[in-house]
Parts: sequence; C-alpha cells; structure tokens
Amino acid sequence: MRPLLNVSLLLALGCGSSAPAPAAPDTPLTDTTAGTEPLEDEDAPRADDEPAPPAAAPRGVDVQQMSRAPFEGAPTVRILSPRDGEVIRRGPVALRLEVRDWPLSPPPGRHVHISVDGRREMAVSDVSGSIALDALYEEAIGEPLAEGSHVLRAFLGRADHESVKRDGAFATVVFHHRTRTRGFRFDASAPALIYGRPQGCASGRTRLLDFYLANVPTLSEEGYRVRWAIDDLTGQTTEWVPHRIDRVGPGVHQVELALVGPDGQDVEGSTFSRSFRVDADCPTYAVRAYQPTAAEDDDDEEGL
Repeated sequence: MRPLLNVSLLLALGCGSSAPAPAAPDTPLTDTTAGTEPLEDEDAPRADDEPAPPAAAPRGVDVQQMSRAPFEGAPTVRILSPRDGEVIRRGPVALRLEVRDWPLSPPPGRHVHISVDGRREMAVSDVSGSIALDALYEEAIGEPLAEGSHVLRAFLGRADHESVKRDGAFATVVFHHRTRTRGFRFDASAPALIYGRPQGCASGRTRLLDFYLANVPTLSEEGYRVRWAIDDLTGQTTEWVPHRIDRVGPGVHQVELALVGPDGQDVEGSTFSRSFRVDADCPTYAVRAYQPTAAEDDDDEEGL
C-alpha cells in the first residue's frame, strides 16, 4: 500500500492568474481594475459661488460575462479511488486521481478541484500518490467526514480557479464511508451545476463567478440556463463561460447560483447559496482582464 501524501490545500481564497497561452502553466496576473479620478477639493472657491452638489451614491457590484480561457489538447481527470459504489469500512478514505494533458503546479497554479456533497471546494496540486480525503475534508470544512453515502466530484482548475470547461475535465463517484445511507439516491447522468467561485476571503475589488456544468446539452432561453445573484444584483446566463464580479466592497457578500430547467424550475441538487468576504488583510485576488464572448460586439473589447 502506498503511503498517504501531504498535499497543499488551497482553501479557495482565490489567486490571480492570466489567460494562459496554449499548453503553458497559468501564472498570476496583476489586478487590472481602473483607478478613480481624484476628488475635487470641496474647499476650493466655485465660480458661481453655488453650494457643491451632493456626492453620488456608491455603485453596487457589477457582473461582466467573459470568454473561456483557451487550452490545448484534451485535459482529463479520473477518480481511481474510491471506486464508484465502494464501501470503506475502516481506515482513511484514500483518494487517487489521474490527470492528463493538464500539468499541475504548486500554488498558485493549476490544480484539481475536489468537492464532497457540494460543500466547500478543496484544491489539490499533487496527484502523484494517495491523498487522505477524510483528513483533507476535515481541514477544509472544519468537521469530520460523516458516516454514510457521499458524492465525490473532481474537476480541473486554473490558477485563478476558473474551471476547464470540457466533458472529460470532470469526474464523479459515489462512495460510502463506513456504512450506506438508507434511501440514498444519486443519478450521475442527470443535468447538474457544480459551484466553483467565489468563496473564501480575499482582498481587492474583483472576484470570479464560475461553475461547471455536467450532462447539460446546451444552454438557451427556452431550455437550461443559469441563474445568479450577487447581493442585490440578479441575472441569468445562457453561456457556459466565467463571469467577472467588479466593484466588490469590503465585508461579506452573498451569492446564489442555480441551474434552471426548461420548465423554469431550479434543478434539484444544483442550487447553491454561499458567501464570500473581502478584507484588506486577506490574500490578494486578481481576475484576468475582461474579454467579450464571441457574441459581443468588437466595440466592447475594452470592457471595464
């Protein structure tokens, strides 16, 4: 039996990256958020000697649709252990992954996102050996892995945590920790949305809104679509692309993300309500510069 490895865990605090050149590892980016113009001196004399107008109310968050970052080859991930349907009666839950066409690198760099039952993501950057999944889970979530049935998902991520959006870049299995949960059901072939970002705490006024779609043939106004809400701002998208959240102020912000079916109802198991925090004492987070999707006009290329 191979020894369990210690792995670097990214608790999803976010890390900067640029849109990588084909086949090259992701590298951090600097934040491209534009600065504001200097404020007028309120004590300076005015030509008409009229009182200064009231200050404008601060603007809320803004969400911009981006384009997918390119990649070469056919990046894939497979879950070798635990096996689908396996019951682990004793000992640690050994996680073994196989990754192809997606060179991993230490943080901040390319990695594999790991999710158990849709809880907070864990990021793994070394898949050369077995990983103690239960220990990884307890460190990230703050509680032991419960006995019973669990859904384990893995998908490939870039340095800024944007998911690689292709079918083979995702894998899922069901495993049973110590015992099976009575009445547990899970359909791995059903349409599903897997939450990606944002999560955790970071500084800076820009965050990434991202998700992975499994078994969703296409997005459209009449078919499947993705509904999102950031604080009081709401919207939906029919494009499987990352989104950039701008003008994020300090404090805690609320996020809702859901896959909506052709019947207009949220798809069961694909609705998420999360929060993230912005604090100057947290690590810096940067998202690559806004790029329009193919459907947008060239006049919008400057974006933000």
